Parts: sequence; structure tokens; C-alpha cells
Amino acid sequence: LDPLATTPAVMQVTNVDDRPLLREVHLTAGEADEDSTHCTFEDGSFLRASERLSTLQADPRISDGLIGLSTAQAAALREEWGPNEIPEKIIPLWWMVLKQLMGPMPYMIEAATLVSAVLEQWAAFGILASILVINTAIGFYEEKKAKDALDGLKNSLVTTIPCKRDGEVVQLDVVHLVPGDLVFLRGGNIVPADCKWREGDIFQLDTAALTGEALPRKVPSDQYGDELLSGCVVKQGEGFCEVLRSGIYTEIGQGMAAIQVPLGG
Repeated sequence: LDPLATTPAVMQVTNVDDRPLLREVHLTAGEADEDSTHCTFEDGSFLRASERLSTLQADPRISDGLIGLSTAQAAALREEWGPNEIPEKIIPLWWMVLKQLMGPMPYMIEAATLVSAVLEQWAAFGILASILVINTAIGFYEEKKAKDALDGLKNSLVTTIPCKRDGEVVQLDVVHLVPGDLVFLRGGNIVPADCKWREGDIFQLDTAALTGEALPRKVPSDQYGDELLSGCVVKQGEGFCEVLRSGIYTEIGQGMAAIQVPLGG
């Protein structure tokens, strides 16, 4: 949206408290902040974006059929399913260094260095040994730098999501999600676990990270069903979804586990 525009942009039509809602984004010069984004009803009243989460608790659409879990139920399921995270294999620094000495080119340099030492050609030995050390240092530095950047990116990602627990919508760390939890997803969210669409808009899902598809999927639909896989990005829409599988039991978790299992074992 143009931050200088003053004309409301109607994004979607839904209902809150049985009132037709035109979800609009109003951005005026100097007011492009959270409070300038609000929900406008046909009767002229509106809700600011910062108040949107509180309306979910009183939303009649979810007061009966979409209950969610209690704290006790969630605790029991967490014992059964474990945390909603994929265990990450930690690579020690010594292995990162050793990897730089593996491969066709390092093997050739190492063999030439060994031959030079056997023939007592110390000048050639010194040159080849220096090349090996320098290549190893550069490779280790680049790999360590990439790993640190990736760790920083993962730490910066939002790790909480609106979830209905004990009849109330609260901000919950995604690590604590278990099957049966009712989560509220909206545009920009990363799907935190394998979920089933329960109520709300038709989502536009970016599944490129999982399937390589360039075009977003519509969920629910006859073609793609009503499941949202962990790791997909919600491009458009908002609604409630029920967690089906979490952690290592998700599609992406099973794939990661298969990759980490050594061949033949």
C-alpha cells in the first residue's frame, strides 16, 4: 500500500460479533503505524489492530464448536508428543575443520605434500602445506560465518502464536503446541505445525520451501484439502486451525529425520 494514500483499501469481508466487517487498512501521511490499521464495520465502528486479538475471545464463531485444550490436557499431550521442535544436529567445530580436508582437491594436495616430504623436497613441501592450511582456514571461516548468520536468522523469527487454552486466546510459544491445540493464523505467519483448517478465510499458502511450487495453494480447497503443513507461509487470510501433528511427527520433521539417518542404518 502507498503510505501516503488516504483512500481506505478494502481487503476482505468477514464477520465479528455477527456484524458485517470490512477489514480496511487506512494509511495517511505520518500515521503509518500499528494504530493506523484497523477493522471498520458497516455501522461505522471500528477496532484497531492492537485490539484485534482481544475480540477473538468473545467471537461467537468460536465460543461453542472451537474450544481448544485445557492446560491439563496440553500438559498430558506434551508428555506424549514432546516439544514442537525438530532436534537439530549440532556440528562440532573440529568436524567443520576436518571437512575442509576432505574432497578431491584437498586429497590431491595432501598426497602431493606427502610425496614431497618422502622425497625430501622441502621447498615444494612448504608451499603445498601452506596452500592446504590457507584453504582449510578460508573454508572453515566461510562455513562458520554462514552458520552464525543462519542461527541469527532463526533466533530473530517470531516464536509465539495466538492459541486458545482454557477457553481464552493467549500468546503461546510454538514449542509448547500439541495436537488438538487451536491456533489463530494470519497473513505473514509461518505455519508452526501440521494443522487442519477449522474456520475463517481461505488461506493463500506459500509452499515453495516444501514443494518448490511457485504459485501459492488455496486451503481449504478440493485440490489441496484442508491441511496446512508446518513450514509453509500464510500469504493471505486469517482463521483458526487445529494442530494435527507436532515436532518430529510433522511432514517436515519426518523428512529431516530421514535425511539424518545414516544410509543402511
